[in-house]
Amino acid sequence: MNKILLIFLLITCSEPKVNKFCDQKTIGFWLATIFYSGRNEAYCSLSPQNRTNSSNANSPTPTTVNTPTTPIPISVGALTSGGQTSLGSKTYTSITFNWPAASASGTVSYRVYASIVNTWTTLAEVEANGTMFQDFIPNLTSVTVPNLIAFQFYRFDVIARDSTGTKVLYPHFCVQMDPNVTGTLTCKTELTGVVTTYAGSCGAVGAFTTGAIIPTARYNGNAGMVFLNNKLYIADSSNFRIRVIDMATSIDSLVAGSTNGYSNATGATAQFSNGAALTTNGTDLYLMQIDNKNVRRIDPTTGTAFSFAGNPTANPADAYVDSTGNAARFRNLFSGGFNFWDGNLYIGDNNNYIRRATVPGAVVTTVAGNGTAGQTDGSALFSQIADPGSFLPYGNLLYISTYSGTTIRRLNLSTSNLSSVGSGFTINTAKSLAFMGNFIYVASQEHIIYKMSFSDFSKVIFVGALGVSGTTNGTGTSARFNDPQNMVFVGNSLYIADRGNNCIRKID
Repeated sequence: MNKILLIFLLITCSEPKVNKFCDQKTIGFWLATIFYSGRNEAYCSLSPQNRTNSSNANSPTPTTVNTPTTPIPISVGALTSGGQTSLGSKTYTSITFNWPAASASGTVSYRVYASIVNTWTTLAEVEANGTMFQDFIPNLTSVTVPNLIAFQFYRFDVIARDSTGTKVLYPHFCVQMDPNVTGTLTCKTELTGVVTTYAGSCGAVGAFTTGAIIPTARYNGNAGMVFLNNKLYIADSSNFRIRVIDMATSIDSLVAGSTNGYSNATGATAQFSNGAALTTNGTDLYLMQIDNKNVRRIDPTTGTAFSFAGNPTANPADAYVDSTGNAARFRNLFSGGFNFWDGNLYIGDNNNYIRRATVPGAVVTTVAGNGTAGQTDGSALFSQIADPGSFLPYGNLLYISTYSGTTIRRLNLSTSNLSSVGSGFTINTAKSLAFMGNFIYVASQEHIIYKMSFSDFSKVIFVGALGVSGTTNGTGTSARFNDPQNMVFVGNSLYIADRGNNCIRKID
């Protein structure tokens, strides 16, 4: 029996699960728990695979949120819950929350669930479908849940049980695992598909104007976006600037940049070439430049630009060198992906390589691709990848869209194995990736955004019309886009750089 159970656990934990996360580190603990308790209830790590750095290197200080608690006592027999669970602190990968003690005669024990976001309404649904983090423990009123997936949306539930076996479900709450998104969210399993214009005037190109209210702001080929400290930072590519929208005031301002070139300076005296993508390590901004074929670092507070990795000159020749800082060389960053994760920047070099740069050391190495365009699977450095585009980190996995490929690639950062998921994407189209709950959203230059299932990677057109560009706001396939590119979730809303329309769209 024990051998059969061990084989089952090894098979179960060999691939990441969307709703039941296990890794091989937890197998021994799980077995011990099952054998000790004699029940089919166990503790399970919520990370899909082992993490070398579960706290996400360079994560900002945990955000403490004093969420108001409105007592909502729920009674079953003599057992009454103490009221609302409340959020304490949150990082990218861990959360602490608490709840008031229940009222009952005798000892009360508590069970905790940490599940991918859902809309269950009953105790039975939570017990049947939820991901249990902590089994019943007497007098527990606070818990810290580690090893969560950064940027994912979670639901947290608490069940109280008295000495008679009577149970009651506390009111739940949902969050996005991003310390920049404070407070709790309405539990939402997917977007509704309602498209509106958030900033700019779709179809109108223009230059930067200081202090514009976002409806009057104008952009020119806006591409990369990243969210940090309640501000949306934008790579306004053909205006050669980094812009910022204060989401509290709706004011668009300059961070740095002026004209096409290469100058490490502050604010309007700095120069960039056209920027393809923008990301952050939680402190600084990092810009991937197309013509300059390098990566710049920008202090978002002062607007000072620095060289980070690659040839520190304007429009240098193509090259390929793994090295440190300014000695590193890139071949082609035209539509390459760019993201910060696990203490590193991941960079899509469009000559069919994935490069990695350590932060802050700027040590550049190749982690996938053999330089030949293709879609072969296997050991990452010996496999083919066709013009890597957007990167989507998910635990120890990196999902990668490709400009010249027909699938989404998946790089296991622990095993350095490259594989393929999904199918039927059009070649020679840039694609951007974002996720919420059980779905990946894929923006395509075909003027659409797909919704792809995490479970079987099947996809449907979610918003927009295939091959039809436009500026229309609306719901689902009645909305129109023009070359949608980088996307970022801020809470339950998805923001899209609608590059061909020179505006920013929002999907709720």
